[in-house]
Order: sequence, then C-alpha cells, then structure tokens
Amino acid sequence: MPGQDHDSGTGIVMPDPALSSLPPPLPTLVSSNLSGAWQWRHRPNECNELDLTLQNNAPTTASAVSATR
Repeated sequence: MPGQDHDSGTGIVMPDPALSSLPPPLPTLVSSNLSGAWQWRHRPNECNELDLTLQNNAPTTASAVSATR
C-alpha cells in the first residue's frame, strides 16, 4: 500500500544514487604567475603568459579542462 509505513517511512533513501547526483567539487587555485606584462598592466596587442596551477578536488580524474579569457 502506498504511503508511510513503520520500516521505511515514506520511502528509502538510496545513498549511492543520491551522492552520485551531486556535482563534483570545484578545483582550488593553488598558484598563479603572470609574466610579460609591464608593471602588471596589459597593453593592447601585448603578449603575456598566465600560468595557473589548479588542484582537482573531485574523487575522479579531471578531463577536458579548458580556459577562456
């Protein structure tokens, strides 16, 4: 019979599907380095390099990582 009962209340929580439905944690910025900029200012058409080190906080390997400006 549908509804609440003494053993499972109004339903049973399935922990594996519930936890796998959560989004993975965001990465953490560990360090950054900007080189080539004059006094940390960007001028039009100036070439610079930005190096970022990120820490993956997810329980699985990160893939298809990309960046945009």
